[in-house]
Amino acid sequence: MSFINRRISFTVVLIAAVMLAAFGQNARNSAQAAQAATGGRVRLVHAVPDAPAVDVTIDGTVAARALDYAAATRYLAIAAGDHTVAVAATGTTTSLYQGKVTITAGQALTVVVEGTATAVETGVFEDDLGPVAPGNTRVTAIDAIKDGPAIDILRGDGSPLIQGLKYGTPYGAFDIPATAVSVAVVPSGGAVSAALIKADNVPLIAGTHNTLVTLGTAGGAVKPSTLLLTAPVDADKPADSAFVRFAHAAAGIPAVDLYVGGKLFVPNLEFGAATPHLALDPKAGEVTARAAGSAADSAALLSVPDLGLAGGSAGTVAISSKDGKLIAGIFPDNISALDAKTARLKLISASGGNATLKVGDKSLTSSAKGTAAEMPAGIYDISATVDSPAIALTGKLPLSGGVLYDLIVAGDGTNNKFIIAATSLNEQISSAPAAVGAAVAQADTPVPAAAATQPAEAPTDVPPPPTVAAPPAATDVPQPTETLAAPAATDIPPTAAPPQPTVFEGVLGTVFNLNEGVNLKIREYPNLTSRALALIQKDAALVVIGVRGKAAPTGEPTSTPTKGPTPTVDTKDVTVDAIWLYVTWQAPDGGSVTGWVNNQYVSLTRNGKPLKDFADILTLKQIAENTPGEVSTGAVTPIASVIQTIGTVVVNDGTNLQMRRTPDIAAESIALIPANAQVIVLEKTEVKSKGGLVGEPDSTIWLWVRYQSDSGSVVGWVNQQYIKITHGGRKVEIADIPVAKTIQRGFTEGSVAPVQPPPAAGLIATVDKLNEGANLQLRRDPNTTAESLGLIPNGSQLEVLGRNGDGNWLKVTSDGKDGWISTQYVAVTKNGKVVKIADITNVTTEKDLAASITPGPSPTATALGSATAAAPVAVTPTLTATQ
Repeated sequence: MSFINRRISFTVVLIAAVMLAAFGQNARNSAQAAQAATGGRVRLVHAVPDAPAVDVTIDGTVAARALDYAAATRYLAIAAGDHTVAVAATGTTTSLYQGKVTITAGQALTVVVEGTATAVETGVFEDDLGPVAPGNTRVTAIDAIKDGPAIDILRGDGSPLIQGLKYGTPYGAFDIPATAVSVAVVPSGGAVSAALIKADNVPLIAGTHNTLVTLGTAGGAVKPSTLLLTAPVDADKPADSAFVRFAHAAAGIPAVDLYVGGKLFVPNLEFGAATPHLALDPKAGEVTARAAGSAADSAALLSVPDLGLAGGSAGTVAISSKDGKLIAGIFPDNISALDAKTARLKLISASGGNATLKVGDKSLTSSAKGTAAEMPAGIYDISATVDSPAIALTGKLPLSGGVLYDLIVAGDGTNNKFIIAATSLNEQISSAPAAVGAAVAQADTPVPAAAATQPAEAPTDVPPPPTVAAPPAATDVPQPTETLAAPAATDIPPTAAPPQPTVFEGVLGTVFNLNEGVNLKIREYPNLTSRALALIQKDAALVVIGVRGKAAPTGEPTSTPTKGPTPTVDTKDVTVDAIWLYVTWQAPDGGSVTGWVNNQYVSLTRNGKPLKDFADILTLKQIAENTPGEVSTGAVTPIASVIQTIGTVVVNDGTNLQMRRTPDIAAESIALIPANAQVIVLEKTEVKSKGGLVGEPDSTIWLWVRYQSDSGSVVGWVNQQYIKITHGGRKVEIADIPVAKTIQRGFTEGSVAPVQPPPAAGLIATVDKLNEGANLQLRRDPNTTAESLGLIPNGSQLEVLGRNGDGNWLKVTSDGKDGWISTQYVAVTKNGKVVKIADITNVTTEKDLAASITPGPSPTATALGSATAAAPVAVTPTLTATQ
């Protein structure tokens, strides 16, 4: 069974190689660089086993046409914001699914169309396309089998690679050296002998992000299968990197392993396969080919000392054979700017003979460097011939706009293949080829970035207080219904001189430097963990009273004038975020709020002139940092005046409330919200209790809420039992909250720092070394073969009861259960101070070795079979934070 997404038609093999990530940063492609700076990337996967081929539209534009089951698109460039995704069977207008996907600038998403034909749904998974170390590859997985059990993905020898993967649940990616791995997909806890799927020599190529998708049905007509999605990660230094594609075009030659500079980069490259363009250091060293699976010091079948590619350039290395020996041809690739509706084609003859290609009515002939042409996106009849050896190939070729296609003719006259390797240069959601029978050029009209759907406004069926006006341009509140009219012409006598603007006498601040849709918090005290008194929108005016000074002793005045820089801040090393301002804001309802804001979000003027120099700002009146902010008497609470409905987090002090990506205690945790924090309540949904789950809340109601910080906001689901809901200071019944029409997935806007819990008293293990989205196993005994008692997310704090003999396992208490966790993923403290593992009591009968060895992964401690991976497993309820 193959894990590579391949489609064979008329002896044509299509290798979908994605390069949007790397070339998006290449200065030579200005169009894509601009897109990457303001938008994101989205990839679409068809995983509905009983559905036909589908068309997927985004904001009314066909992004994928005739997408077959078990197939995927490349990454497509897309504007940041909310987008409407619709799915319909190809050739029909009946929608099988419609929903919303939100993407932020720089984000890469995989959207899996899954479920069943009668109940289509989507799973949205964020991909980490950041650079990896040379020779490494990044791995994750998605379970798209709707009715199947949780699964483990094991290596061929039975050791775990991925554990506890559940349907539709994100799984943290991890980096390992490039390798070809045999895998078995088994029900969670099962052995290789119980495998649902097996596959040998799955190639995990260096410099790529690999997502293993399991799909099909557990007991239905469509047997479980797998799809490996391979895409290049972003280059660490694009201008200094050469982007190289490798293609195996040597008929009759078995698979090879390719090494670069002595490191394995491409394992198990088979005849007819091609890699994406990989970012390589031009000075990394020679490229060698060895028999697949052979030792790194075995005899080389091919050696190329220098590819001859400079930084910022690209090329394809086509490996062919002559007289039974491997040879390599190096063909430059044109990666310059390309229109999103135009495809670029290059013909390469790897067989040694002269090749001719006809695409529609255009003909290309091969040369030593390959020949190129550009043509509109569309679906074309193609035919290729080679004079020696005699090769003839025909088929249909869909060409998307903004894509470079390397068309490689390979074979020996009897075993022939047409390798079509595609690299995205400027592929957008409007770049899909037209349907068969339609005009050759893509007929869809792209939606301009400025026209992308904006984030949804707050619910309108809970009326706002009658005296409260909504602020302009805030994305989480309705837009104002009234505007100030311009003065009539008769208001100013014709002979009067134009009025001069009034200059504010004193220091005035204007809120700026906020991400779109984000409000600034006025805080009770000058620190980011202090209670928020109000949310104020961009461009709001603030009267600046003073700057933070030393705390005043009890009973003494809290403000004193100064003639020089604030003594508590050294002006030589001061940064804008170190300065806090004490300000007053006039609320729309006529009340006012006085409190603290951070200087980095406020532009200052004094008597109408800019106030930018730190030394000048610090000459303002000092306000003692223990001076509290306050809301004016009789005013509606300002935080309620700029939103419709608010919720206050009601949990024990020192405990955080989990915000989850979907309304499920097993869903990914995307934020921790501290006690007494306030959130914007948008919608609700009711989820049937699963019964008996560890940490399951009493309430079945989940709230869709927005939690805002000074630099961004996070939107997701929280359980209703931990939220006190009010509107304008008055209690709101849960029945009055609008019911969500669709279940959206949580997301982040701007940059939101995770909430860190305060140091806990006693002997505590803090889980702090997991990959994002990963959890840690709680085991019955100190080894990875022991029964799992639960899964613990990053950031959890656990009471430590003792350790085992070698110090590689800690006995802890988690949600009332005693169990064992691996020490390699935690930091241990006692009353906030770091503790050595050897100083913890050995509570086992094992020989005490902790003082004589350095604790690390014991033979059974590595959950992923790799000391470099951080045991990512499916997200489940936290055991230290309230659900």
